[in-house]
Amino acid sequence: MPWNEVTKMEQVKQFINAWLSQRYSKIELCQQFNISRPTADKWIARHAQVGFDGLSELSRRPKTSPNATPQWIVEWLVAMKYKYPTWGAKKLLDLFKREYPQAKTPADSTGDLILARAGLVKARRYKRRFSADIKPFANCLTLNDCWSVDFKGQFQLGNQKWCYPLMVTDNYSRYILVCQALPNTKSAPAITQFERLFNEFGLPWAIRSDNGSPFASQALGGDETL
Repeated sequence: MPWNEVTKMEQVKQFINAWLSQRYSKIELCQQFNISRPTADKWIARHAQVGFDGLSELSRRPKTSPNATPQWIVEWLVAMKYKYPTWGAKKLLDLFKREYPQAKTPADSTGDLILARAGLVKARRYKRRFSADIKPFANCLTLNDCWSVDFKGQFQLGNQKWCYPLMVTDNYSRYILVCQALPNTKSAPAITQFERLFNEFGLPWAIRSDNGSPFASQALGGDETL
């Protein structure tokens, strides 16, 4: 036979019934039900005021919130969202700040919440991302097995133009095959350097790169090993 589960409210009612029977003192009941004297006084007083119907646990949620957004601001924000359906909460609240400079402007997150509760916010559709390292690195057992390529940062020259150093190394010997300053990270300048390397050193079995432009992408099939 399984044990009978007793809820907190059932225990409270048992405590009140035992108290009303006048067979036990308050101290004895507190020890029997393993509660404190203030807790016993609270339930006895509540029963005396509202009876057994008032013994259920009351909500601890405050009846009023001093920090709640005024209703007129909520209605204004919803009305403006209908008027400007492509605007988000931040842009609408910027307009509110200009029109009502004396009023306290809600935070952008509060505006988002108000619009979401009104059903005026569509869930953002995130693009699926694909990892660039879906395959293990190729083995590097001899020269020309595998190269590594990367742009080693960028810096501004004295003529205010930017320099992007392209570096290609042989992973077995750690030999620097090229370290060339390029004007950008577009494909054309990099392809020119690789064509020169292939003519001089031949084709490696694999080329490793990070997931940056122009060597790889986050599209389906993107890979670190080219």
